[in-house]
Amino acid sequence: MRQNLTLWEKALSDALNQTVKFDESDVFLAEIDLQLINFHYQDSVLVIYACVGEINNPQQALELLQANCFWQATKGATLSLMEDETVVLALQCSIQNKSNLNQLITQFLSTLYHWSQYLTSQSDSTGITESKSKLISNSKTESKRWLSIDLL
Repeated sequence: MRQNLTLWEKALSDALNQTVKFDESDVFLAEIDLQLINFHYQDSVLVIYACVGEINNPQQALELLQANCFWQATKGATLSLMEDETVVLALQCSIQNKSNLNQLITQFLSTLYHWSQYLTSQSDSTGITESKSKLISNSKTESKRWLSIDLL
């Protein structure tokens, strides 16, 4: 299945207009419009994931859960809540999706921006600045922490 890894590297290189090479953990981290987007190759599937923000109140958690219902407000992606109240958006792509990768990434980014805005708009003005800086400052180490959870 390593040949699929090479196919994904080529498809991502074309879609992102940059050279893509997965690291030893089969992860590629890209910055797109000030957002860190992770691409993780796992068992012939590509998982795209990113930090959305943090839950600030129980109502937000309920609305995120409703958005996940049959992926009605996530365009096929899944919103997940980590133990530290960080919200992560993930999208699983099969090798058959590689020809639509540009469209999938665009939809993923649209969903990411929508829910990031939702979470930050529910904060006070201090929280908005803090949340946005947290989104941008997520490091590769933090992203790899999420890999300790089986994403599939």
